[in-house]
Amino acid sequence: MTRSAGDRPAFALRDHRMTLIVPSKGQAQLFDRQADPGETRDLAGAQPELLQRRLAALTAHRAALGHATETDEASPSPRTQEALRALGYMR
Repeated sequence: MTRSAGDRPAFALRDHRMTLIVPSKGQAQLFDRQADPGETRDLAGAQPELLQRRLAALTAHRAALGHATETDEASPSPRTQEALRALGYMR
């Protein structure tokens, strides 16, 4: 798996065998940890049906947890903002 220093996964999903990585930029990657413990061979292109099932599972998991979508902007609560101001992190 090749990633630049500034590129970090936006989301990842692991089960007993597979790892799905959805980076903030670029294409999703799919790895079989049993066959490829070092996660060096991306199976996304070779197994598009499995990739789509894993992406659907990730979407369902995030929806069940009520997580924000990637277009939502996180904002600290007023209490957290007050604490950050007291520490000099916010104005």
